[in-house]
Amino acid sequence: MPRGRKPQGDQALSNAAVGELIALQAEYAAWLDLRPESLQSSATAEALRAIADLDRDELAVIEPPRGYGPD
Repeated sequence: MPRGRKPQGDQALSNAAVGELIALQAEYAAWLDLRPESLQSSATAEALRAIADLDRDELAVIEPPRGYGPD
């Protein structure tokens, strides 16, 4: 296998992990939207907002560093 390329199984695991991150981001954004106005400035709301504001395109191209999983 050429240096720097992941085995096919590792790529599938990486894609699944990124998919899970994107799904969680959507759940957290929905949770934020359901919070009452009085709680929109809470620490929890700020954390949810930070997650919801992450660029999904950037999440989709994340590749774990070498040494993560079965390298």
